[in-house]
Amino acid sequence: MAPHASAIIDTPGSVRVGDVPDPTPRDRDVVVRVGACGICGTDLHIADGHFPPSPYPIVPGHEFAGEIVEVGANAPGGFVVGDRVAVDPSLFCGYCGPCRAGHGNLCANWGATGDTVDGAFAEYVAVPADTCYRMPDGMTFQEGALVEPVSCAVHASGASASRRANGSSCSARARWA
Repeated sequence: MAPHASAIIDTPGSVRVGDVPDPTPRDRDVVVRVGACGICGTDLHIADGHFPPSPYPIVPGHEFAGEIVEVGANAPGGFVVGDRVAVDPSLFCGYCGPCRAGHGNLCANWGATGDTVDGAFAEYVAVPADTCYRMPDGMTFQEGALVEPVSCAVHASGASASRRANGSSCSARARWA
């Protein structure tokens, strides 16, 4: 693979298309050829400089699906080149108190593909294999790119229903309030 085109936010308010080096998978990563990537409000906040955890420059894009083109030597999940996957962008450390308690969404060291590390507004992106989910044969990449935002809505709906059932009117707490 050679350098490929990506959308790059160099600084808040400065978005360009430019070449970036092709990713190389780390030991437990896979490289995904992006088939579809959604544009989220978070991407707009990153472009405007209103998402504090984002470093610059960054390649945004965290709602995506694609095809695995390279597999790291010890990548979990039994993935092979050609597998079609939807990707959970969340990057949890697994070691802090919230992670050990099963609350990765509150990870003290939280990160996310496309938010804190380069994402899928690119032709290729390297991601941890354990954030990939095989897509059913009939699912398109466009539908796969909707898995992340739909799962957020489903989770929020369930959390809200649970709180109402427990007599609370509190809605789900935002991570970056």
